[in-house]
Amino acid sequence: MSQSSATSKVKKRPSRNEQLLAAASKGNLPKVIELLAKGADPSFMDESTSRSVVSEAIFEDRKEVVAYLLGEDLAPGVLDDALSVAARCCSVDVVHRILDLGGQIRFDIEDPELHRWARAFGNDAGADATQRVLRAHLMSGSIDRAMDIGCGVAPTIGSSDFGVL
Repeated sequence: MSQSSATSKVKKRPSRNEQLLAAASKGNLPKVIELLAKGADPSFMDESTSRSVVSEAIFEDRKEVVAYLLGEDLAPGVLDDALSVAARCCSVDVVHRILDLGGQIRFDIEDPELHRWARAFGNDAGADATQRVLRAHLMSGSIDRAMDIGCGVAPTIGSSDFGVL
């Protein structure tokens, strides 16, 4: 066997950042803390899933890891991504925390998620108007109502559509 064949069969060891993502996904808080202390990037984003470490922890419902990571210095945009994931996962407490930390609502006008929120609000005017309505609800402090509607907990106003995400 040639040397190039032998080296191509050697498995690549995951980077600290990849290890951090895996630890966050599994809810292994001690490992998350250890890897961060060794220099892993709390804002690391997995290119294959387009999820940040904190978004992965939110998606996997790893509350302790999420709370810890939200205390780290995260790169711009990571909170916004985490806010979107938290809203999709109906994690109301996490949505509140991220908004308190300065997370911004960012929806692509073509995002199917935004169109589901539009149906939840009984808004047939389209995604553009729904984005303004959702922002107004969230910024006026009625995030709980917006989340209840978006997550199918409460019926929409004037509609039998529960708007389940």
